[in-house]
Parts: sequence; C-alpha cells; structure tokens
Amino acid sequence: MSRVAPLIAALALAAGPVAADDLARSLDAARTAYDAGDLQAALEELDNAREHIQTARAERLAAFLPAPRDGWERTVNLSPADPIGGIAVSGIYSDEGTTFTLTLVADSPLITGFAGMMRDAGLMTQMGQIRVIDEKVFIDNGGELTTVVGDRVLVQAGGATPTQMSHHLAAMDFDALAGFGS
Repeated sequence: MSRVAPLIAALALAAGPVAADDLARSLDAARTAYDAGDLQAALEELDNAREHIQTARAERLAAFLPAPRDGWERTVNLSPADPIGGIAVSGIYSDEGTTFTLTLVADSPLITGFAGMMRDAGLMTQMGQIRVIDEKVFIDNGGELTTVVGDRVLVQAGGATPTQMSHHLAAMDFDALAGFGS
C-alpha cells in the first residue's frame, strides 16, 4: 500500500457529502497519477481535493451566519481559501438604507494571538469599548464589533450602528460556533 493512500482516505472522510463526486474524482485521479509515478499530477489533484474540502468547510461555517431579521436581506459570500490561512465567510445584511457586513474567520493563525488579547480585560479596554451581546463580550472599535469564539473563530460586524448589528449577533449560536469543525 502506498503512503499516499492514508492521506487520500483522510481527505475523503473530512469532506462529507458536499461535492462528494468531485472530491472522489480528484482523489481517484491523485491515486492514479501517483501509481503511474506522476507526482506532479498527484499533487495537483490533491490540491483540487483540498479545495473541495475547504469549500465544504466554508459552507458549514456560513451556516452559523444568522438569518436576516424581518425586513432585512442577507447575501452570503464564501472565501474557502483565505490568504492568511483558515477560511472566511461573510454575510451582507441590508434593509432600506442600512447595510452591514458580518464576517466569520476560522482557523487563521492570526486569530490565536487575538484570542489571547481577548482574555486580557486591560488589553480589551485599550482596543475599544466593551459591549456584551447575548452574554458574549465584543470590542466596539468605532462601531466595528469584534469577538473571538472558541479561540478559533473571529466574529466581526461593521457598517451599521452597534444596536442594529447586535440584533443579528444576538441570534447567533455562539456555543455551536465554538465547536465548529469538531
């Protein structure tokens, strides 16, 4: 058995049902290329498989964006290949005359450092006003609300008044979001 087979099996299990056919094709093509000795093609197909999995993860993260309140609309954007690592999704919420963006970024290396700062009350007060929304502490930095959930997911809302955004933020399931990817 080749050494690439366990990696292919792990990638297949991680993806779940989203784009399973495309994922399976990429994994099969990687295995075929590897068995034929074409390591470059095998790597390219594994990269394709990784993109399918990242897209599936982004879709799962987007499910944590709250539904729009009555009278509001939401547009969801996925960024499964965040340039600084991790994945990012955003919801653009709008009603007549007001628009704001709610962004979730998961598993970025930058979040780890920021999460440590969020545990230090002194640092938090230096970064902005403290707001509590549905028992979750946010930093209000000039109308942009930011928190970290489960030391892995950055939640950031900006573009409207904190009160308008807090109504949507209060509808989020922060406990479930803390377990994202588990």
